[in-house]
Amino acid sequence: MRDRKYKYLYQLMLTSIILVIVPVLLFYSIVWIKAISEIDYVNNEYHKNALVSFFGYFTNEVTEFKKQIIEFSAKSRTSQLDEDVFYQGTKLMEEKTYYYGEAAQSLAHYGQQVGYGSIGIYYYEKDLLLTNGIKYTLSRFFKDGLGLSDEKRESVFDFFSLDEFENRKILLAPLYDEEGVCRECLVGVCTFLGKDKEKALMFYSMDYIDSGYFGLILRGTQSKYYVVDNDSLEIVLAVGASREDYDKIQTVLKSSEPGELIEETEYFVKRNKNMDITFLMDVSDDSVQNKVLELYTSVRFFFAYILLIMISICFVIVYLNYKPLQELLKKIEHKGKSEFDAILSAWEKQNDLLEEQRMSIMDLLMNHLIYGMPISHRYTEKLGVSSDISKYFVFIITNYVLKVAEMEELTQKVEELFGVLIFANDLMGENSTVCIAFMEKDKAEMIREWVSVWCQSHIEEEYTLRTGCTVDRLSDIQKSFAECTAIGEKIATPSGSEITGLESLSEKVRKRIVINEKLKEKILNYLDEKFMDRELSQQQVADRFEISVYSLSKMFNNQIGTGFVEYINSKRIEYAKELLLTTEKNVKEIAFLVGFSNSKYFTEIFKKYTGVTPVEFRE
Repeated sequence: MRDRKYKYLYQLMLTSIILVIVPVLLFYSIVWIKAISEIDYVNNEYHKNALVSFFGYFTNEVTEFKKQIIEFSAKSRTSQLDEDVFYQGTKLMEEKTYYYGEAAQSLAHYGQQVGYGSIGIYYYEKDLLLTNGIKYTLSRFFKDGLGLSDEKRESVFDFFSLDEFENRKILLAPLYDEEGVCRECLVGVCTFLGKDKEKALMFYSMDYIDSGYFGLILRGTQSKYYVVDNDSLEIVLAVGASREDYDKIQTVLKSSEPGELIEETEYFVKRNKNMDITFLMDVSDDSVQNKVLELYTSVRFFFAYILLIMISICFVIVYLNYKPLQELLKKIEHKGKSEFDAILSAWEKQNDLLEEQRMSIMDLLMNHLIYGMPISHRYTEKLGVSSDISKYFVFIITNYVLKVAEMEELTQKVEELFGVLIFANDLMGENSTVCIAFMEKDKAEMIREWVSVWCQSHIEEEYTLRTGCTVDRLSDIQKSFAECTAIGEKIATPSGSEITGLESLSEKVRKRIVINEKLKEKILNYLDEKFMDRELSQQQVADRFEISVYSLSKMFNNQIGTGFVEYINSKRIEYAKELLLTTEKNVKEIAFLVGFSNSKYFTEIFKKYTGVTPVEFRE
């Protein structure tokens, strides 16, 4: 019951919450998430472009080195180079005692010319390696030239293997630092040198620390770049990676193929099929991306806090606006009804009370005017007539009965313009409308002039407006009425004394009774034909028979013993009972057939009259 009692309050709170949450969620889902998506998209595009740039730089540098070696090799086999350089092969070196030193220095000079300071050459068949102006054997080069431990020599040893010479022309091998991370790599091109076409490997060391380009793409970001050999799944070059990053990517490489890394959102992947290597970019620790994610998380919490604050404010506003309604509900009968049902019920009761008071006043006035029954001031005060009222007068519109809407318009306009209370009703049997004015001050002449103008604009038939005198007491309004009719005329007796026209009054009363009986029969016959009409109303019937709603209501209450609505409903329910027992029509169809426009209301009225619902009655 309590939930129903505060139904409107709960609806108001729920509505407020929806009005707050929906815009916030819409903004969050449409604006903010879209903005984050755009930022994430731009960030991803930036990383993809950075990876493409890294891919392009690495590939171009290796390709350029290969191109230069191919050109150099071709010249060496056609004697287009000076005779004292290293290309002439190991045979000449063995013949000249100091030629190894001269060849090594010549190679270093060539490396400086072409931009590769650490260039070297390895002759497979003689196990001879020249680099940096020094002659090495391969084992000595591993130990003294590279400083590699035994466990790290295997991948580099494959780099100088003759098998690799037979398999491909470009070779890559990692060079590990003290932390065990390959921050530089050997890039080699297999070729033939000299007229004897000696098999050789020309190589140089690529170090990203010495490269301005690698430093440029790493500036302002924490992304890590890796070059992975597809066959061995070994990293041959790591750029910007720590030991932890390096171990992490090695773990991933051992558990999956490089091609599968595309499914990992934290990696960007690009493959070079010609060189059989894969380029990876790890952005898991990227500051830009992390800041975007942090911002996204912060804003989500911000939205949640704002939402809670807005909902709290809404509750406060709802309470402040609901408080007057709550104070009103304390003064009326609630009993578990929703707020508006309770107010509507109280308003209907008050309206019924006012209507009852107005009907009582109208009864009192009409009985006094027509039958001369006395009026008690105490009774009128009890009915709500103000004690400030001290002037009264009557005016009659003859030969025309105002319709209900016209009567309401006339009384409301007079009350608005002049502050005068008007009671209007028809004079049954005389085709006239009588109006009684209650005034604080005498405004009869102004009202008469205004009513005259109003009648001219609203009444098309012939009519006569008659105005009675203004009286100071309510009990004297029959005098004002008498000026408008012939009832109040004095009749002289043969003795010369004057008496009131009692015989005329009695005759008029009898005439009214006969007219009322005939009118009642006509109205009941009409209702027998029209009670199934859903548009049927008390006002419509009153207008059809040119009487007031008051007269119609009074006729039903006094002569039939029930109200108009109760009479119509009883006839509809009887017909509904017949249809329920004799047809297969459902409740909704029967409700419409008998004159109800709402099946729920029909069920309510049916149960009120019969004690059971239509379905239960049929069963």
